[in-house]
Amino acid sequence: MEKATHILFGTLLGFLLYYNGLRPEYAFLSAVASIIPDIDWMIDKTWVSKRSIFRRAWKGVFGGRGFHRTILHNIWVLIALDASILIVAGYNYLLLIGFSVGFMSHLLLDSLTKTGIYWFWPYGDEKITGRKRFHMKWRIRTGGLGERLVQSLLVLGLLAVIYFYEGDLRALLDELFRMIK
Repeated sequence: MEKATHILFGTLLGFLLYYNGLRPEYAFLSAVASIIPDIDWMIDKTWVSKRSIFRRAWKGVFGGRGFHRTILHNIWVLIALDASILIVAGYNYLLLIGFSVGFMSHLLLDSLTKTGIYWFWPYGDEKITGRKRFHMKWRIRTGGLGERLVQSLLVLGLLAVIYFYEGDLRALLDELFRMIK
């Protein structure tokens, strides 16, 4: 899925978290965390040259698979990041909820694409283990008509949430602006 789709879904879930009692900064974190897994796309496309020793070693070890939808698109990274957040943030479970919901929203959306994700990567990657397991995919092509439909539904969902919680939205914006000052 594209970045806009992930941000829309993370924002929708963040609003729902806020309206169910989560403080705005944690709800906002859900939108931010929804794009974190795609850092591996940036690594794959921009940071590591095609002829680097690191890339050749990676492809040798992992059967030619690139970085995207491997390193950060699995449940192990979420567990490790959640543990880190708990330790660093002094067991702040609200922060953990905001982050985890955003990160999981990304994994769920990418599971709907034709490429899909390996939820327990590298376990189950047929290029590594010889057998495909825990690979979830569906039929939506990234950037295609199906994704545009998903984006439209997410926008409608956001508008519905804003409509039904209009007074709360004003309070949310007031609180966010107060925090910025």
